[in-house]
Amino acid sequence: MRFVLLALLLVVSISGCASVPMAPLSEDTQAKKFEHTQGKSTVYVYRNETFGAAIKVTVAADDKMLGQTAPYTYYLLRLEPGLHKFSCYAENTENFSISTKPDQLYFIRQEMKMGMWAARCAIYEATTEEGKAAILESSMAQSNL
Repeated sequence: MRFVLLALLLVVSISGCASVPMAPLSEDTQAKKFEHTQGKSTVYVYRNETFGAAIKVTVAADDKMLGQTAPYTYYLLRLEPGLHKFSCYAENTENFSISTKPDQLYFIRQEMKMGMWAARCAIYEATTEEGKAAILESSMAQSNL
């Protein structure tokens, strides 16, 4: 049994990290200034962990697919103020809704969890302090929106 577990660990570590299409460096640099757009809600959706590094997870905003997250990636959205739903899709589907206000920053964290047969995901609001630190150590993914 130990041999099987060690072999599995070795295979996972060799397989590397998942990758997703990335936004241009100029967009990433601009996003890290944390500026808001007048009259809009600025929302960062991020994943800043190495747990589940080989797995990409699909994320959505208001039932529209943003794309997939990989370790240390994020999306930046400029939304109309109001109620918005964020979702992640893995072995489970997790939803989180938030009511946003104009000219405010919001940080939505997506993270990986252990599942029964595959990885699970969770999604929730992070504090501004946590969110800014996570964005600074991450890179912007190219959004489908």
